[in-house]
Formats: sequence, C-alpha cells, structure tokens
Amino acid sequence: MASATNRIRALLERFFALAWSRASYRFMIQDWQSLSDLETASQAINTLRFSRNLTPLEMSEPQGKRICVLAPHIDDEAIGPGGTLIKAARAGAQIDVVYFTRGRSHESDAYRDNRMAEAEAALAMIGARHHYLGHMTREIAMTESSAKALADKLRELEPDTLFLPFLFDDHDDHRRVSDMVLMAHETAGFSPKLEIWAYQVYTAVLGNVVIDISDVAQDKRDMIGCYASEMAKRDWAHYALGLNAWNLRFLKSAPGPRYAEMFFVAPLKDYMTLCRTYFRGGKPVYYDQADPRPRD
Repeated sequence: MASATNRIRALLERFFALAWSRASYRFMIQDWQSLSDLETASQAINTLRFSRNLTPLEMSEPQGKRICVLAPHIDDEAIGPGGTLIKAARAGAQIDVVYFTRGRSHESDAYRDNRMAEAEAALAMIGARHHYLGHMTREIAMTESSAKALADKLRELEPDTLFLPFLFDDHDDHRRVSDMVLMAHETAGFSPKLEIWAYQVYTAVLGNVVIDISDVAQDKRDMIGCYASEMAKRDWAHYALGLNAWNLRFLKSAPGPRYAEMFFVAPLKDYMTLCRTYFRGGKPVYYDQADPRPRD
C-alpha cells in the first residue's frame, strides 16, 4: 500500500512540476512580448555606436571634486556606487546625495524617519550631505514643478560630476531619475562640463569605466549595513558585492577575490542625447505603462 501511495505521490509531483514549467514558459513569452521598449532601447544604444571590443577604462576614482549622487531610494547610493564614493571621499571630493523618495505612502512617519536616520548614518561614513526631493516610492511625479525642484537643487550644489542610475536599470523609479534630469536640463540648461556617471543597481551597465573597489569592499558592506531595516528583509550587502564580484572580469588584472563597480560615463550632452532617444521615442518605457503588475 505504501509503495502504491509513493508512486501516486511521485506522479502527482511530476504532473504539477510539468504544469508549472509550462505556465512559467507561457508567462516568460508573454512578458517578453510586452517589453515594448526593446526597440526604443536598441535605437538609443545605436546612437552611441558602441564597439564590440569596447574595453572599460580602469580608474582609481572619479576626477571630479564636487560629486552629486541622485538616488531614487534611500540606500541606492550605497548599493550602487558605494565603493567608488568611499574612494572619492578619501581622495578629497565633496559628496552630496539627493534622494528622490523617502519611503512608501503606506509606511508610517516613524518608519520613514528611521530610514532617513539610517541614511544619515551611512552618509556620515563618507562625510556626505543629504537632501530630499520628497517623492514617495513608485510615485515620483514627472511634472514641470518636480523637474524645476531638481534643477534648483543642482544649481544650488553646482556639481562637476553627477551620479545617477543607468537609464535602462530595471526599476521604474530608477529610470525616472534620468528622465527627470532630461526634463530639468531642457528647462534649466545645466553646464555642458557636467560629467555623468551612470551606475548599476539591478541591471548590467554598458560600462566604459570600471573602478576596483576591492580595498574598500568591507567599508561598502558596512555602509550598506547601516540600512538595518532593509537588511532585515534581504542581505543587500551580499547582493551588491556579488554583483561587484561578477564585474571583476572587466579588471585588467584580478588575481584572487576582487570587486569592481561599473559605470557608463559620458559628457552631459551625450547622455542627454541617449535619454532623449529613449524617453522621447514614443513607446512605453515604464512597467506601470506597459504592464500593470506590481514589482518590488
């Protein structure tokens, strides 16, 4: 009897596994078919005429001394370019971090205040100043007034180097940062000398600059560790350094465990051309336009 029961259980497990596999396959096909920004992204990339043999330039840290980091969420500045910011700060750069959002609308004021306190602790490690634009997560208002607020903040800070998530990064809020910089630039006209450093959080970057952060990897781990509320949900330090370990293949010489951060670096004019081609291409580039399903 037990043997027959085990055979039935095994058959049921195989049936459900096969059903799940087919459902997942159909979901994948539907998901790819809904990615209406693929053609737009391809056109944007083609404007830069990338070489197949592009070798990223290995640098010790950015050369700019007034760095502004645009972070869509509290902790993106640490998860993304944290190691590079640590090295830049130690080389004498003044760093300002502008957070687009300060939490989700359903979260309590106490929880959001705690997140802001965590951000202040993280930024204290690199002597950085913090600023908030006041949006809510997944509710960044793409309006003229929001673009003006960003333009006013950048005019106030007068950075020579601007860090922001790469425009193809897989989160609507991350993409909207580049979109709003384009809006602000079209309104205010930033200095053509401004250098853009587009960093990675979720998605691989078409990188032309790589920074070896091996010597500050533990410091980056500690910086991300300041965000205890998020670390309790997922080990973001482990995630970030795992991505940085994957990037070691772009280092010229990488014996032993190494960690690197990748960037797409371009003059303001060129990055704005890329953004204009992508965001003004006439097709949806955001999940909440092409796909109503919520994503974390």
